[in-house]
Amino acid sequence: MSEQHWPCRDRSQFDAFVAHVVETWDFAKPLLIKWSVGEKRSLGQNALIHVWIRHITLHMNLVSEFAAYIGCTLPMYGEYLELRGAA
Repeated sequence: MSEQHWPCRDRSQFDAFVAHVVETWDFAKPLLIKWSVGEKRSLGQNALIHVWIRHITLHMNLVSEFAAYIGCTLPMYGEYLELRGAA
């Protein structure tokens, strides 16, 4: 079983795909088409989101430590986030 990928970004590419299937499929074997919309993220995109999350986490930890130091409570804590005690 061979697996082929055929991304279609416009109508002409989709028409070319349909023509390719009709011309090359021998109709003796079952044909399975998997359909998905959109493109998967690349490894670089996954790495970038991890860097962003790491920076946001570091910033939020610094803000919460400073707020605790000056005795201030942040409105986002308790509603969205939970303060963790020192481990």
